[in-house]
Amino acid sequence: MIHKISTTIHDHQLACHSETILVALSGGPDSVALLHILSFLRKSERWKLTALYINHGIRPKEAEKEEEFCRGFCEKLSVCYLVEHVDIPKLARSQKKGLEETARDVRYEILEQTADQIGAERIAIGHHQDDQVETVLFRIIRGTGLTGLIGIPYKRGRIIRPLLSTRKEEILAYIKKNELSYCEDSSNKDLSFRRNYLRHHLLPMIRSDLNPQVDLALAHLAEIVAGEECFLQEVVRKEAQAVVSVRCSGKVELLIEKFLKKQQWLRWRLLRYCMAVVSGRVGMQSHDRDLIERLDRFCFSKQKSMSLPGQLHVTRIGDRFFFHQSKREPYSFQLSFGHDVLIEGIGLRIKAQLLRKKPLSVTMPRQAKRVLIDYDRLVLPLEVRTICAGDRFIPLGMKGHKKVGDYLTDRKVPPILRDEIPVVADQRGIIWLVGYEIDDRVKIVEQTRKVCRIGCSERKKSRK
Repeated sequence: MIHKISTTIHDHQLACHSETILVALSGGPDSVALLHILSFLRKSERWKLTALYINHGIRPKEAEKEEEFCRGFCEKLSVCYLVEHVDIPKLARSQKKGLEETARDVRYEILEQTADQIGAERIAIGHHQDDQVETVLFRIIRGTGLTGLIGIPYKRGRIIRPLLSTRKEEILAYIKKNELSYCEDSSNKDLSFRRNYLRHHLLPMIRSDLNPQVDLALAHLAEIVAGEECFLQEVVRKEAQAVVSVRCSGKVELLIEKFLKKQQWLRWRLLRYCMAVVSGRVGMQSHDRDLIERLDRFCFSKQKSMSLPGQLHVTRIGDRFFFHQSKREPYSFQLSFGHDVLIEGIGLRIKAQLLRKKPLSVTMPRQAKRVLIDYDRLVLPLEVRTICAGDRFIPLGMKGHKKVGDYLTDRKVPPILRDEIPVVADQRGIIWLVGYEIDDRVKIVEQTRKVCRIGCSERKKSRK
């Protein structure tokens, strides 16, 4: 058993030498066996182990016993032990979600937060092959595409599942052979939970009446589809290069004309790809079919915008669809000479420098990425901030003020792209609408003695 788990870890590159691993410990046989095996392997692998028990507040009396059991088990193994308490029933009511869904979401959230706190590179979870079988079967019954048939991955981000190739009966045999104790979760027998109904009623019936090897069949199906899905995802990535682009702000552009000529299966996958990129969830479980169908119909309609889950939107502008967040938080940073300001949300870097000599030529094109300013006309300090409602400035060469919004409208800049445009301001107002125009107040004249240069550059986009 230990050799099998070690082989799984190395074959699927689940963990490296000398890493810190956070183990999700529930007190049940799966997590107990997982922690026991990892503790056996830690000397040769030089792993540092920490176990975390999460009390969901669903079974107070049982949870108290489980918490103490896990504490004692970790003491025997000389493993650091942590506990987190959360009221899942209360959260489920407030979020209007089911207990199962709420518990799962909160569990992963706490695991990720704890891993950040202790500096863990990996989070080990005790999912095994029987869990995989139940997941695939449940998705088939509910309705799924190829992506859903993959089931549970061996790893996603820093989450790893070393037991995924192991049957439940193998885990119980290991527990018995090593005389390990564990806790029984009474909720695992409650047939009102859909997972338990599959486990205790539907799967036994299928094994008895239809196919004794249904577990193996579903596990093999997940493996086969996983390989084919990797191939299809590569096809989609190559197709996306011609029709999809990602702005430094994280907005995703989709070329309408080329997109609408694609076959339906490829359009759907490209839409999922766009949504995954804009939400930062590439590689995560894809969105449901109903949503993708509605989004595909929107693309063929004359509608201008559509709301998506997770406070996302898609907006039609000219020959492009833009996938974007609802609204960005305003920002403001002090800009000091000689130092960069990185605006993470829009992927821009702003820098101001005081020049030693006045340039012989000060002519710079409009919409330049670098501008020259009369230093003596500035009222310091400078700041880089978002465009605010009512912002005005005097565009270079003009005599009167103009609203920034009106200026951008004249230049046909769509409203959804305006949050990508910062302004540089001094204590009197805007001196540069970045990438567009400086304020006439700070232009360089014959009497100018000191000149400062302010520039912006795009942060390199990470490859998707």
